[in-house]
Amino acid sequence: VKAAKQELNEVLDVKPNGAGMHLIGWLPKGVDDRAASAAAFASGVEVTPLSLYSLEPQPRGALRLGYTGYTPREIWHGAGRLAEALRRS
Repeated sequence: VKAAKQELNEVLDVKPNGAGMHLIGWLPKGVDDRAASAAAFASGVEVTPLSLYSLEPQPRGALRLGYTGYTPREIWHGAGRLAEALRRS
């Protein structure tokens, strides 16, 4: 969460989650989560668009961010790369 707040603050709204293996990052209104996911993947970061799991349209796009199995250093690096990809898209 700390890496997301510092690196992604302008492009993704990430709230803490008390448990689990993923966080949800909400995109600004009008940003397509599938396009954002594709831009992230092209930069070497794998995130999943939340719309893949939704039966009904959501008011905003969002990305599912996995964090288990990664070191803090890898998380910080990935957050930085994701921020760059989202700013470019």
